[in-house]
Amino acid sequence: MEQIQTSSRKSSWLSIAVILGLIGLACYELWQAWPSLVLSSIKWQREINGQLSDLLYDAKNNSLAAGISLAGLSFIYGALHSLGPGHGKMIVTTYLATNPTKI
Repeated sequence: MEQIQTSSRKSSWLSIAVILGLIGLACYELWQAWPSLVLSSIKWQREINGQLSDLLYDAKNNSLAAGISLAGLSFIYGALHSLGPGHGKMIVTTYLATNPTKI
């Protein structure tokens, strides 16, 4: 019986070690890829800003389709932008984590 428990403990520790190793490897890979991810993000943001500028110019010339596209793209851009750092998420998360609330 003790041998089964010892074997079970060893396999549990081995599983934990493997999971931690995989998490560490994923973090290392993310760290290595971070500069290219940031550059891609900057490039994407410039392209979106250019498209928004073009749509704004087209909407100024009374194009209904351009105005609707501008509103849709602006909404999507704003939603994605709000997921970034800041915007009070840390404050709200800290408040909810430290105060009992009912949802």
